[in-house]
Amino acid sequence: MGDVDNSEGLVLSPLACKSCGGELWVKPKLDGKPSLAKKHCDSCRKELQRECQRKYEKNRPRRLERYSKRREKYHRRKIRKHCPCCLTYFDTKRKRTTYCSKACAGNAQWAGKRKADQPKYSKVQFLLCKACGNVFSNRRSKLVCSTKCATVYYRRIQVAENAKSMRCCICDIEYSPLYGYDNNKTCSDQCKKELKRRNKRAARAVRKARMRACGDAASFDPYKVFNRDDWKCQACGCDTPHWLRGTLDDNAPELDHIVPLSRGGEHSLDNTQCLCRVCNILKSNNTQEEYIQWNQGLVGV
Repeated sequence: MGDVDNSEGLVLSPLACKSCGGELWVKPKLDGKPSLAKKHCDSCRKELQRECQRKYEKNRPRRLERYSKRREKYHRRKIRKHCPCCLTYFDTKRKRTTYCSKACAGNAQWAGKRKADQPKYSKVQFLLCKACGNVFSNRRSKLVCSTKCATVYYRRIQVAENAKSMRCCICDIEYSPLYGYDNNKTCSDQCKKELKRRNKRAARAVRKARMRACGDAASFDPYKVFNRDDWKCQACGCDTPHWLRGTLDDNAPELDHIVPLSRGGEHSLDNTQCLCRVCNILKSNNTQEEYIQWNQGLVGV
């Protein structure tokens, strides 16, 4: 150990002093191993402390100068100004401050007293939306009232530039679809709902035909048969208006199979016809020829 005082039970560290490269005597841990936290010996550590103290004293005038500038910045003299809104005097440290508070600045902005900073769109305007036609208020002169209306409006512009004519499958009206909706078959939401109802009716008719052991069941809308037969009963020739469809009226139009499904008929456009409710009940499961003969009194059924 040489001249090292080992009264405290110091242990030789495996590390060397970073400054002089000499031995390091450190206090042991609880398990008896030397601590690795010490990097310098006692003499080198004292020399480093003296060097840091000299640097601190050397940079002291520079620190004092920075501190004085910072103090002047935060503790500078206040300037007395006159508020043009509430007409009172107030003290401030900022040279660009014009009003005494945010309330006065806001009141002056709406009252039009801030002539230099007043934007052209500061006044509220009442405008008419070009998409939905509703009146809305805004500071700027906008064309639409919301992002939804903006989408509709600009879609209309694109449709006008690239017009594409289509024909509605429900009302047979020629229309131009919106941008991005070229696959639509209807012109409006009302026609779209009617198309869904017709598809449901066709699917229900196919399902019933298959339940009756019909091998070939085509999917079609019963309204096609009614329109083909001009909404007239093919047996008695009476009118069957469309508003009676689904009712219990005697002239209500009903879909009938010329050759019944129970006798091997198929569910198709060629094997269906429009009959009134009375004729459809009297026809029962007879063919069209048998029913006509029975109706004329030629054959008794």
